[in-house]
Amino acid sequence: MPSERTVQQAIYHSLLTEKDAMDFYNTASEYVQNPDAKQMLELLAQEEREHAEWFHRICNEIDLDEFLELIESGPAPDSTWFSKLKEISDHSSDELEILQLALRQEKALEKELMAIAESANDPDVRQIYQANIESTRHHFEMIAEEYNRLKELLY
Repeated sequence: MPSERTVQQAIYHSLLTEKDAMDFYNTASEYVQNPDAKQMLELLAQEEREHAEWFHRICNEIDLDEFLELIESGPAPDSTWFSKLKEISDHSSDELEILQLALRQEKALEKELMAIAESANDPDVRQIYQANIESTRHHFEMIAEEYNRLKELLY
């Protein structure tokens, strides 16, 4: 059985998760043509960066220079978020397909975070993951709203 996450490990994991999502949304915004979808994806990327910055402020595992280098380093080679985006973007996908992927990624992240939160014995660790879950739900709702708006325009 995996060892119990410490508060600092939970914070660092959350920081990395936010960074993966930021890279995903930054890249996804380059693949869409619709200005509203593009703006929403750019907003999500900015929010993810702000969340990563918040986690950095309370994280003892990474100093400011390391954090800035990490944030500016581009997508991690092992990022599942980014690899799934690259799979569909190589096939000249449309905005709806990209937004569908974003919805799936946010839903999968919510499930992952819920499982971690439920298994955490430390209430502080659980609280960190609960905050991430709420943010993930908010992003899911934003994406769903834009997806539905675009779908109505296109069909």
